[in-house]
Amino acid sequence: MKYYPFLFNQEIAKLSYDTFIRDVLIDKLNAYHIVVGYNFTFGYKGYGTVQDLQKLFFSKTNVHVIQPVRYEGKIVSSTLIRHLLSQGNISLANKYLGYPFKNFWTSHTWSAKRQVDWISYCKYKD
Repeated sequence: MKYYPFLFNQEIAKLSYDTFIRDVLIDKLNAYHIVVGYNFTFGYKGYGTVQDLQKLFFSKTNVHVIQPVRYEGKIVSSTLIRHLLSQGNISLANKYLGYPFKNFWTSHTWSAKRQVDWISYCKYKD
């Protein structure tokens, strides 16, 4: 498995979901295996859905959807974790994560209120 980081900027943010799939995931990254959460959205204004990924990748790529994970009756999500961290509740965030939170964004100031600048995609096929 390889990770290919690339800068997420305004130009990429404005791509429609189908253009993002074609130009970025297929043409640029040659994505072969994609794993997303059950409520994942992408593309301009989040119009792309899991179903769009599955439809547009057809047999070329495997799209695996992770169903919600619940802990003590709550759905554990990145939104929940970011909220807990922004409130300084590291111990509860660690409980939901199942491991200690570590800030690995060394080149940027981490903030729960702003979008992370770097995105990594996995590529399983050389």
